[in-house]
Amino acid sequence: MKPRKVLSGLGSLVMLSGLFVVTATATPAASQATQVQRLIQAKLVGQTVFKASPTNLVEGIAKGGGPAAYTDDSLFSVDHTRVNTGVGGSAATRTLAPILAPAAPAGRIPTRGSALSVKGLNAFDMVSTHGFNVEPPDQGLCAGNGKVIEMVNLVLRVYDANLHPISGPEVLETFFGQPIAFGVNGGDSTVQGDPRCYWDASSRRWYLSQLDLDLSAGTSQFNLAVSTSSNPLGAYNLYSLDNTDSSNPGCTHGCFGDQPLLGANRDALFISTNEFPIFDNGFNGAVLYTIDKAALAAGAGTANTVIDYIGLSIPIPGAAAGSCAASGGAQCWYSVQPATSPSAVADSAGSGGVEYALSALDFVGAGDNRIALWAITNTSSIRHSSPAIGIKEATLTSETYATPPSFVSQKAGPIPLGDSGRFGTPPGTPQPEGPIQTNDDRMNATVYADGLIWGAVTTKMTVVSQGKVGIAYFAVNPRLTHGGLTGTVAKQGYVVAPGNNVIFPSIGMDEEGNGVMSFTLTGDGYFPTSAYTTINARSGAGSVKIAALGQSPQDSFSEYQNLGNDQYRPRWGDYSAAVAAGNDIYFAAEYIQSPNCSDSAYAVDPTCGGTRSRSANWGTAINKVHV
Repeated sequence: MKPRKVLSGLGSLVMLSGLFVVTATATPAASQATQVQRLIQAKLVGQTVFKASPTNLVEGIAKGGGPAAYTDDSLFSVDHTRVNTGVGGSAATRTLAPILAPAAPAGRIPTRGSALSVKGLNAFDMVSTHGFNVEPPDQGLCAGNGKVIEMVNLVLRVYDANLHPISGPEVLETFFGQPIAFGVNGGDSTVQGDPRCYWDASSRRWYLSQLDLDLSAGTSQFNLAVSTSSNPLGAYNLYSLDNTDSSNPGCTHGCFGDQPLLGANRDALFISTNEFPIFDNGFNGAVLYTIDKAALAAGAGTANTVIDYIGLSIPIPGAAAGSCAASGGAQCWYSVQPATSPSAVADSAGSGGVEYALSALDFVGAGDNRIALWAITNTSSIRHSSPAIGIKEATLTSETYATPPSFVSQKAGPIPLGDSGRFGTPPGTPQPEGPIQTNDDRMNATVYADGLIWGAVTTKMTVVSQGKVGIAYFAVNPRLTHGGLTGTVAKQGYVVAPGNNVIFPSIGMDEEGNGVMSFTLTGDGYFPTSAYTTINARSGAGSVKIAALGQSPQDSFSEYQNLGNDQYRPRWGDYSAAVAAGNDIYFAAEYIQSPNCSDSAYAVDPTCGGTRSRSANWGTAINKVHV
């Protein structure tokens, strides 16, 4: 799911044309005391074994009579665009003068690179194992011990080091021991997704996670799977971590942590979320979960988990204590990205273990020239009966970045689903090709390597010829002492594609600080494409290279499904992925794998020869570059 920084009401949920549609209801504000930190347990609930799922289902019709196509976003029909007047229209927000990202150095036309690239999972894999489709795929990727795991909503597959598939796709819900999402096969209506995975070299274990939001019960949990060996095709212990919050402001009917972000150091796993009420209005900002990694690796019955309510307890720069709740969610930290590391042993002397994180500061969508550096300290105490986890923040001046336009273009091409009018009004009315959604300028996945923590955001560019939407990246040198946390931006810059757009960045780094930035390239000259650039602290980012060239426009249900008043939300991303295994960087992004077939061929075979589903044509590229 995409994290949201806007108050949006969820009152009643109904199924309409295969989508969860929300009818908002006003809820009186509750006066509740704010919790700062608490200790809970991740609980061992069973075991699972990787097993490829049967592919004997066909895409059908949802119970409500609509096509079986879903979004993974439980608040799909609500407007989540951040506005300059503040979250929920609050007049009490701190206003910033509009800041636009400056012109970047002139870029070169993207070229084909030297990446090894294979087709990853796609909409056909999804529909053939589920009988319905979801968007966006939400890319998860991890690599180590000669293997690679790819996870998307709601399927996973394992590859060898040369990217040959060594398993069929498995249903993600089955892997985590859960019923099929959205209540398709009966039972509770769950929204499952935001898959993440991590190979930990120190414990020689695979860690996989997903969010599980139960809309029937009004509860939420993280599903965690931890391998019992270094074999990704072997057995896994299953843990459940309840992230339902009923204690903090706005959580009378329960709050949940959206878009879990995964990081790790030698002591712990770190899951960061943005907290929203499940059924009411509100936003409580970022929440961080610190989980005992050694207990998970050992298969213990419980694992200590410390919850820090960052958004509610730590004021943003220039704001008073309690401003997050008092502002109705406008002045809250959001999307604090904990780092992974190629060695997982990042530490600072005297800190008792530290985990670094980055976040953006564009609280009201007006742009900014600052980023936040975070240090989670004393992480080794997570093993004790009374952990003493600390959190420090330092605001650093950076290059400017700005919220990109909501949508960017894609190259014109065949759109048999759009031409069919399947989602037209009335049905059968052909629809034009749509754009690609950019989300916004929150910090994407971070990595700590060779003394620097790297991160990047999607940003608006002021000079269209250099790139309508580009990427701003940052390399921060953190310094943690007894006196506190400081840091400097050691390297920063922009990645652009002349006249086109690059969106959803993710950076993977080896231990020497050599890496790759993965992203999607799209625009008037490109179908959605998996692209990348090399990056390091010496020379910054290089030129844009193509790993897997997009073959057609996105032609999927979210392009065409009318959410009311001619509002559309063509989902993409919500993120790419990049990770190191030795000196090899594996990276992945959503792209369109295959040419769309003709309208007449689609009418006979809506899978276009097994390359797509009837309602979606998304795919992923899994790539490898030696650095």
